[in-house]
Amino acid sequence: MNFFEAQEQARRRTGWLVVLFGLAVMALIVLTYLLVLVLMFSSQGNDEAGIATQGYLHWDILAGVAVVIIALVSLGSLYKTMSLSSGGARVAEMLGGRLLSRDTDSFEERRLLNVVEEMAIAAGMPVPRVYLLDEPGINAFAAGLTSSDAVIGITRGALESLSREELQGVVAHEFSHIFNGDMRLNIRLIGILHGILLLGTMGYYLLRATRFMGRSRSSRDGGQAVVAIVALGAGLVVIGYTGYFFGQWIKAMVSRQREYLADASAVQFTRDKQGIANALKKIGAAKSGSLLQSPAAGEYSHAYFAQGVKGFLQSMFATHPPLPTRIRRIEPGWSGEYLQPRPTPVAEAEKEQPADARHHLSETLGAHVVTGVAVAGSLAMQQAVERIGTVSSGQVEAARELIDGIPTSLRDAAAEPYGARALIYALLMDSNTQIAAKQQEALEELADPAVAALRMRLMAPLQQLAREARLPLQELAIPCVQTLS
Repeated sequence: MNFFEAQEQARRRTGWLVVLFGLAVMALIVLTYLLVLVLMFSSQGNDEAGIATQGYLHWDILAGVAVVIIALVSLGSLYKTMSLSSGGARVAEMLGGRLLSRDTDSFEERRLLNVVEEMAIAAGMPVPRVYLLDEPGINAFAAGLTSSDAVIGITRGALESLSREELQGVVAHEFSHIFNGDMRLNIRLIGILHGILLLGTMGYYLLRATRFMGRSRSSRDGGQAVVAIVALGAGLVVIGYTGYFFGQWIKAMVSRQREYLADASAVQFTRDKQGIANALKKIGAAKSGSLLQSPAAGEYSHAYFAQGVKGFLQSMFATHPPLPTRIRRIEPGWSGEYLQPRPTPVAEAEKEQPADARHHLSETLGAHVVTGVAVAGSLAMQQAVERIGTVSSGQVEAARELIDGIPTSLRDAAAEPYGARALIYALLMDSNTQIAAKQQEALEELADPAVAALRMRLMAPLQQLAREARLPLQELAIPCVQTLS
């Protein structure tokens, strides 16, 4: 399989599918216009022949309907988008996620955090915060509007059932969604669907209102008004939910194409087909599959690594391709047998050893990492900048070695908010002793005294740190800094 060709093909298809949402809104305008036209002429006692005589096209009415529909869909979409604009953390918390801390005692959680850090540093992007969902199914997601507020969520089932290579394939898949702008697309899809559904919601409340209006009106004109409102409400319900139906269908098609792209990109990043393929095989054999039990799971169904919800409508609007299809695209010779998920034993070779026991940065790494971008030897800085957001297996290995080369005291400081503040202060200290003295005075006056003192203790290991590791170290500290007020 040519993964680069698959990526380009998926991008082209997605572009056309997104255009369908614009056509869906246009269809809503036309249907609502026809409904208003029929109601207006009916209230005047006109029959169908009368409508034909007066003409179907009334530009003033069409313009008014278009303005109202576009305003409603836009406002509904804007409201939903703004409610999710605080970043991916909002989505993760709505799904019941728990933020993982770098100082966790769990081996599985540390391994996941290491995989995420390596991938982010290799790609030259901010390290996303990681959330754990207490769900038995094997699944994951990426959420956020930009790479700076992105989070990655993963289920406990995935954490306990997948090996490091399989976990790396799943994380690479989610990083592909970040690189390719799928997170923002997912938020927009949710917003647009909410805006379209708003029409049906308005119709529903109009119908409810007529229950009280009908009892209070006895005149002929009052009865006609109730009938007109009932017709309008019923029409809006039909139009709104019809639009929502087709919107879900378009969302599913867009999502399926993005999943193919992310699978192809994950193989490109890791140069390992088996990692992501075996993760998908374990989903096929798992008792809980990839299903999520959170009440909010359905709204974000298109954001998961694999199908996260089930039901009649979900089978009609599947947001993910069938597992066998995805596996065979990655591994054409697959026999059709799934892998039984078992808790992965903590092999000695897989344990995360202390940094000083694995420190071999120097010659093998050289200038591979500059401001978080893995580059080879004498690669020009401009080329390095252009490679931000791209990953290769060599870059990930270089990032792993760079992180391992960071002294334990500095990594420990970056793992919790109190130490992360002191670490940021230490990274900002000037090399000029006179300027550094003034900076220290400012810290003693304005900062927490204990944080300022910790900053002093971090200076010695920081001065021994390789220069190219300073910005990646800052990126490791940012997730903890983001948890501060």
